[in-house]
Amino acid sequence: MNPFSSKKQVVGSSASEGPIYNASGLRANATDLPRAVYNLGVALRSIPVSKSLGVMITASHNPWSDNGVKVSINGSIPSGSDEKKIKNLMLDPQPPPPNLHKHALTLGLDSRYSSLYLSRILSLGWGGKTRFIGLCSTPQMHLFSSPSYPNHKTFNLSVEDLRSHWTKNLTLAYESLLPSPKRSTLHVDCSNGVASDVIYPLTQSLNYLTLVLHNKREERGCDCETNLNEKCGSEYVQKNQNPPMLYGEDIYKFSSDKNNDIWCSVDGDVDRIVFYRIISTSSPLSPITIKLFDGDRLMCLVVKYLKRVTLNLSLNIGAVQTGYANGASTRYLKEELKVRVFCTRTGVKYLHEAASKFDVGVYFEANGHGSIVFSPYVLKLLTFDYKDEKLKAEVKTLKNVVKLCNEYVGCAVADMLLCLVAVDEIGWDGVESFYTDLKSSTTKFNVLNKNLVECNDDETKVVKPEGMQGELDGVMREIGGRCFVRKSNTEDCVRIYAEGEDDKVVAVLEERVRAVLGKYLGVKGKL
Repeated sequence: MNPFSSKKQVVGSSASEGPIYNASGLRANATDLPRAVYNLGVALRSIPVSKSLGVMITASHNPWSDNGVKVSINGSIPSGSDEKKIKNLMLDPQPPPPNLHKHALTLGLDSRYSSLYLSRILSLGWGGKTRFIGLCSTPQMHLFSSPSYPNHKTFNLSVEDLRSHWTKNLTLAYESLLPSPKRSTLHVDCSNGVASDVIYPLTQSLNYLTLVLHNKREERGCDCETNLNEKCGSEYVQKNQNPPMLYGEDIYKFSSDKNNDIWCSVDGDVDRIVFYRIISTSSPLSPITIKLFDGDRLMCLVVKYLKRVTLNLSLNIGAVQTGYANGASTRYLKEELKVRVFCTRTGVKYLHEAASKFDVGVYFEANGHGSIVFSPYVLKLLTFDYKDEKLKAEVKTLKNVVKLCNEYVGCAVADMLLCLVAVDEIGWDGVESFYTDLKSSTTKFNVLNKNLVECNDDETKVVKPEGMQGELDGVMREIGGRCFVRKSNTEDCVRIYAEGEDDKVVAVLEERVRAVLGKYLGVKGKL
């Protein structure tokens, strides 16, 4: 029996029509989610019984009052017929069929007030066996629910053993990759979420890296559920170019002209990461700022490292970005690192698919969500014995990189350790010198109907309304720089990205694009 059958849950195109199921799963204010979450649980019964399923209750970098669901099928984000089946059943819910799945659904959640409640509703819709992981990261859920993870089929490993295996695997891979056993320190902003639970075991197992955790759950001076991602976490730091607020601590003691400490911030479900230095300024209004190493720079760092450690293997290494990547990073990848760069639409599912076309595909969004995909050809190469010492050393290194990375989705913890290995030879000053960022802005506008906007495959050009892209092209020819418009998948708005050599170009671009929006879509206001 469906306890929410009095009102059909519709997948809508605006907030007024209900939560939307898309490539990112479900996400909305938690009070709007119960019916959709139940229907999603029912829809998962229709997935072939041979496939292993996982669900994460989280709204990632969103405020504490929101929540959502991310789905894993065989460890991966749903695609193809499975994704279509879920969407169709969410659009037109049917009476629950019998649950014939022999294997339990792996269920994890973040630290929001509503997560446990929504997990129970999803279990009710699922109606079958559930393996409850509890507090974990989204990347952990994908791993723990994948067929390749140890004892997945028999579930002989307890939840504690799963976590222990994950920690041990990352520790061994990271320390095997270190060029020299020297100690280092990293400050971690845990965004008042599950990151402190996920990362804490590594503080006990790593021998050469001291992790100093800030903004932990239950931190002094913090109601951590309501302060989740509040003026902290990777989204806040990357979008605002400001250091995080530290709950229960004075951030000013960590800033000085001589302080070279490296920090990183992760998000609410630990699948994004950015690095930075906290720097003192002479401004009384903003006495501290940061030097940010965002996903674009981390992409360049990782690609540079992989090219160096696989020089003799002659692999086809490619980079995958979205239209939001800073143009200077794209130019650096193409002209300095000499790799092919592929642009795709936003959403990790699309980046992951594009990365799989290379021997080694590296993908990162500017927000810090990224990973590496290794082709079957490369994984086969790693099984051979090599007599040549250089090849043998490169294969050993690449094996440990494979062990460190999450093969299904970006993992902030794995990326954190990989970047620390990659930066060892050149230092963070070297990463800063890769290129000078072009100026850019991302703005959101309410329009009369965002669904009038249709874009090309990588979402950098408007296909409909007809004539709109022609006017945008004319604006770019006249002013210079780069811009594009796309409708949001998670909010009732359209987004404008503008990029240029200086702030003046960006401001003029944004203003002119807004005028084009008004002509074709009708602008109600800026968000």
